[in-house]
Amino acid sequence: MHFEIKVSKNPIAELIATVVMPGRKELFKNIGDSVAVLARANAQAKERGGGFWEEIRVSVKKEVTDDGVIVGATHVAARHKHVGGVIRAPGQGPMSRKAEFLTIPIDPESKRKNVSDFEGKLFKQRIKSGKFMLFKKLGKGHAGEMKPLFLLLKETKFQKACPWFPEPGQSATDDAIRKGSAEYFKKQLKLT
Repeated sequence: MHFEIKVSKNPIAELIATVVMPGRKELFKNIGDSVAVLARANAQAKERGGGFWEEIRVSVKKEVTDDGVIVGATHVAARHKHVGGVIRAPGQGPMSRKAEFLTIPIDPESKRKNVSDFEGKLFKQRIKSGKFMLFKKLGKGHAGEMKPLFLLLKETKFQKACPWFPEPGQSATDDAIRKGSAEYFKKQLKLT
């Protein structure tokens, strides 16, 4: 997911048009920094101690071009968290693992982990509901006992949107654009 600020498409387009190269790139860098700070702060505000939103926060990056700046988040779930919806297997995006099932952790041991973290120690079993689970065989002293670690699903229920990424036209986003440009112009005034 990303947010792009171009010379002609933003709340201060007329002001940006007055800046000539190479200063324009520096202006876009300042604006991008300001919008990225907003995006990171929004993600941080969602964090509840599990580390998920921290991962999204650190995935926020910016790319400056001659005619704009792109601020985006590279985390695979960033867009889905922002807009909501159903998650299906196999995934369709560029970061998709094309897995047959979604693996939903159901035990503290499997939280924040992938199936590959268990190095072939898991096996798939159908449960009474008809769904599948991944189990781990317990070691010595637990003959024949198994521990469920992941529920396997083809899709999730509709996930509610949790908007966090700056959107064009939002007052906080416009304020971030203005702040970034004001910092640039203050710096320019000190140089003259």
